[in-house]
Amino acid sequence: PATAPAPATAGAQPGRAIKVQTPLYTATFNTQGGVLTAFDLAHYKVGKENIDWADFFPILRQYTNDLPFIHGWLDKPTGNLNAPEDMAPPPEVGDRALGLRLVGEEALTRQLADVPYQPSQDGLKVGAQQGPTTLVLKSAAVDGLAVEKRLTFHPDSYIVDYAVSVANYGAQPRPLRIASIFGEGPEGAHGPKHFRGHQGPIWREDGSLTTKSAEDVAPTRVVPKPEWIGVADTYFLTVAQAKSPVDHGFYEAKELPLGTGKIWIAGYGLELPQVELEPGKMVTSQFKLYLGPKRVSQMQKFGSKLETSLDLTLDVLAQPMLALMRWFHSFTGNYGVSIILLTIV
Repeated sequence: PATAPAPATAGAQPGRAIKVQTPLYTATFNTQGGVLTAFDLAHYKVGKENIDWADFFPILRQYTNDLPFIHGWLDKPTGNLNAPEDMAPPPEVGDRALGLRLVGEEALTRQLADVPYQPSQDGLKVGAQQGPTTLVLKSAAVDGLAVEKRLTFHPDSYIVDYAVSVANYGAQPRPLRIASIFGEGPEGAHGPKHFRGHQGPIWREDGSLTTKSAEDVAPTRVVPKPEWIGVADTYFLTVAQAKSPVDHGFYEAKELPLGTGKIWIAGYGLELPQVELEPGKMVTSQFKLYLGPKRVSQMQKFGSKLETSLDLTLDVLAQPMLALMRWFHSFTGNYGVSIILLTIV
């Protein structure tokens, strides 16, 4: 851009919420740092918590061998059936979703995390008949650097196209190593262990799928050439795919207290090769994100074999059975009835 943005004033500026609503979800951004604070799925509601008898009789905890129930990607548990499933990680846990890190420059990274961003609009409502719609967030300048985030939303999918640019308005070249952060997802306890699917880091590299627990990647794990990289729980998935050159993907894991026990969580991101950013130039990285359910028809829109993230045993039998059950569900509207019909068949 020809005109440099205004420099950031000293001290953190209070942010305001910018909401983007589509038929499938509502995404909420904070203008302080230009980060994603919530991604609420419209058609997936949070149910009541499982009854954990060890909460009433603590002596049973040693026999249940289970952590208290929590919801993946939720800020706090809720029993409200009308509350939407929130895919964004809690802001108090590590790096914020869609944050930016300048590797080796911790102080400047903290400043960029608090800088105010100017949105292109104060909110978006994307109708079912609309095409892709874009929100642009532009930061104030910090030490001669300014950031622009461009997010494009699609009314019929959980895909978000994301481009982030860093411009040098200073008088000197700047050596930069930029990492884009995509957030974290806790490994929540979702009832008896034998009922749980994979929870934690998941990525595709060299044509094969890798799944790990958050503890497995602690404290850090580098993924040299990911086709896509993300974090999953039993029913939902967030992944990022680089559409421009990156040096590598990475995970960072930590252990946090949970009730009387502890829980491991892992965040993930993609790091660019080091650049020598000349004055008056900018570097842009592009990504494709998926934040949504492990629903085959939606994951296929993303491509790159994202549907392989669905944890199925005996895939050759499970896939047609799953398709038949969903066909029954399309006209019964009830999975219990659909399972009965599938059993009869």
